[in-house]
Amino acid sequence: MRRFPMVAAVAALALVAVACGKSNTPTTPSGNGTTPAASGSAEPITKKGTKDVTALTKFSIEADNEGTSEFYFDPTFLKAKPGQKVTVELENKGTVQHNFSITALNVNKDLSVGKKTTITFTLPATGDVQFFCEYHHASGMRGAFFFGSAPQATGGQPSGRTTY
Repeated sequence: MRRFPMVAAVAALALVAVACGKSNTPTTPSGNGTTPAASGSAEPITKKGTKDVTALTKFSIEADNEGTSEFYFDPTFLKAKPGQKVTVELENKGTVQHNFSITALNVNKDLSVGKKTTITFTLPATGDVQFFCEYHHASGMRGAFFFGSAPQATGGQPSGRTTY
């Protein structure tokens, strides 16, 4: 009979430990909060435009969504110069929280609905730089800074979608 109170106490402590555990992933209506697959993955990108920013030091990128079926950055692809220092004004025009992350540059910024923020960073001397929303990347919310030719759509993707 004395085992029951001990088992109940251990179970209660376990529940408290789980409930108090820290989570770095905010709750969002969709998305899984994980980092997207590495370059060359077959993960889709919702393409909403390409912009040449080689002559600019400051420009805007919108994070947006259409309902729960289409998540994107506009513009999606940005032609830049290797080693270019850029200031990006991000604006969340969507109906859910978004995020702007660049793993290679340690950029990770959440953006609440209707909010704006500014991020400054320097692009590397070589290689394209992918950015993504950590909550909606699997739904196509990804993009890239590129130094050569713009990424092209690959076969099998719906209109407006590409893989990179």
